[in-house]
Amino acid sequence: TENNHQLTPLDIACLEGNVNIVQLIFTYQNGINIQNHKLINYACQNGHINVIEFLLKKNAPINNPTNIYLATPLHYACQEGHYDTTALLLRSKANPNAASYTGATPLHLACLGGHLNIVDLLLKNNALINSPLIDGSTPLHVAAATGNVAMCKVLLTSGAADINAKTIHGIT
Repeated sequence: TENNHQLTPLDIACLEGNVNIVQLIFTYQNGINIQNHKLINYACQNGHINVIEFLLKKNAPINNPTNIYLATPLHYACQEGHYDTTALLLRSKANPNAASYTGATPLHLACLGGHLNIVDLLLKNNALINSPLIDGSTPLHVAAATGNVAMCKVLLTSGAADINAKTIHGIT
């Protein structure tokens, strides 16, 4: 059954982080498609660790593009600043360099959101610091555009950020 927003009760339980209801639905409903990416996306965008852990035990996908935007659960966790969720996904072998349809990686999204601790965690897990968006913008471009001095410093002190990288518009 779906409501007016096309959400099933299982979707809502994942969005709200109610692991008891998620477990109950899995117990009584046969044929749940765990490859349905939206379940883990909902849990990741809201940082619901218990639900994520349950879904991972059920083999929920973490590295496949999950929607028309080609976003992965790690994109959602990094965008929203959920450190523990990001760490769990990385420990579960989430790809820190997965690119969305715009070329955005989790590192771009963490920089955009100003999530220093997540940027540091991604860099420690081999995130590509100079990965470009489709317009050529690197995470350093994103951090500079937001005016986040601390973020720029983290990227620059990593020793690998390309300060001469240019966008398709010639902007460094």
